[in-house]
Amino acid sequence: MQKVALVTGSTSGIGEATVRRFAADGFQVVVHSRTSRDAGAALAAELGVMSRKVVPCCGGESV
Repeated sequence: MQKVALVTGSTSGIGEATVRRFAADGFQVVVHSRTSRDAGAALAAELGVMSRKVVPCCGGESV
């Protein structure tokens, strides 16, 4: 079974550190940013190298 993590506020601070750790540990991750779609997309692109699937998500979007 694949592990999936949705981390809100994942483009800075503790949220970013958390999503990086989950990706390094092999989780599929959803990168969420309330304010910056570009920051979320950049982090998702960077983490895509470590995780099989990384999904950027911004604001009130549904996944």
